[in-house]
Amino acid sequence: MIHQSIRRVLRHPYLLTLLAALLLYSLMGFIIVPKAIRWYAPSFARNRLHLQMEIGQLQINPFLLTVDIRNVRIREAGGAPLVEFSRLYADAETSSLRHWALTFHEIRLENPTLHVLLHSDGSTNLSQLSGPSAEPSHSPETRPFRMILQQAAVEGGTVLLTDQRQHTPAELTLQNITLHLADVSTLPDHTGACSLEAATPANETLQCDGRISLAPVSFTGKLAIGSLQINTLWDFIRDSLALAPPKGKLDAATNCHVDNGSMSFDNFRLGVSGLSLKLAGTDNALVQIGTIAVGPALIDVTQRRIHVQHLGLENGALHIETDSAGHLNLAQMAVDSHKPSEPSGKTSGKPSPVTDGVHKSENSPPWAIIADGVDIRNIAVDVSDASRLKPVHAQIASLGVHFRADITAGGYKSRTALHELSTRLDRVTIGNTASAKPLFSTRQI
Repeated sequence: MIHQSIRRVLRHPYLLTLLAALLLYSLMGFIIVPKAIRWYAPSFARNRLHLQMEIGQLQINPFLLTVDIRNVRIREAGGAPLVEFSRLYADAETSSLRHWALTFHEIRLENPTLHVLLHSDGSTNLSQLSGPSAEPSHSPETRPFRMILQQAAVEGGTVLLTDQRQHTPAELTLQNITLHLADVSTLPDHTGACSLEAATPANETLQCDGRISLAPVSFTGKLAIGSLQINTLWDFIRDSLALAPPKGKLDAATNCHVDNGSMSFDNFRLGVSGLSLKLAGTDNALVQIGTIAVGPALIDVTQRRIHVQHLGLENGALHIETDSAGHLNLAQMAVDSHKPSEPSGKTSGKPSPVTDGVHKSENSPPWAIIADGVDIRNIAVDVSDASRLKPVHAQIASLGVHFRADITAGGYKSRTALHELSTRLDRVTIGNTASAKPLFSTRQI
């Protein structure tokens, strides 16, 4: 009797339908969908994006709602690497139905590598990931897709940046990139925590920590750059400056606020140590500054306003020289922009965004810059002028200057006003190179 009841239950149409649906769901999740993605994704990348895509492994667990993708490589049509990662793991939650938003308990990206190439016209290789440009849409703005990320992380990331806008391409590597997000969502006015850490092979560091919102986009937190070599920055502007590789390092920290299109930085502090600049092909340093300290300062990008409480330059040397032809060495620091250039790399034939913006800046409102205190201390100055009939040579053993500054710069209006100006010159000598005895000397002015 019991066996007949069990057989009756097992043969019930509803149970058979449920078992068939469960079997189909399992077959779709474990086998069919992964195989379809592994076939369709490379095909889409090849036919629509003109990219090569390889997927090592792809596993889906339809019952645990997890996706595990491993060893993915995306390359340009010519074979140049673009994006790769060792693992992408996503764990969705059934609470998606309750929140009416796609909810992930965890998304983790492991060992991603991003190859960024800036062409000489300012375009990037990453534009290929978005596919062909579509016609601009005039439809009303749509709301973002509803999604909740309880935990998201990027671990062991690397970004390889190559800038071909210079004659000698500049390269920068960010490694050990770690990004953590907690309770981040596209739901309106929802904020979550985020943190970012990265470093270069030279132990230059980048740190970011704060609160982020995706709808609308906003961020409030702290940014810090540590031990950044001045030479690293110089690599990206070397064609604009006739300088040898500079020396020195930079540290900076600030609070950052981005909200509804506005951007500002408060409690901004910057320090430079061991700065040394010299013209290419020369032996003597043009400028040497032991320490530069800026801050605290407020930088409001939206209002185009900078307020610096203190700016200090201390312990350095300045060498000013005019040759027999009347050429000032300070004027030789900048490269003549009208000289023909042959930047490396390919071009796309599009107008340069840099040159396009030159005339636009004239219509922009000016920047207002206020410095409550500028202190220049213990700077040795050496001046020589060989353009005169009797070459002149002057030295200041120690220069000190203090003032307040009020500057309006940019657009059609520029103005500079200095207040409370005071100077001190120690051990001043003036003479000519033909005589060992100075024409004028004093201990202090």
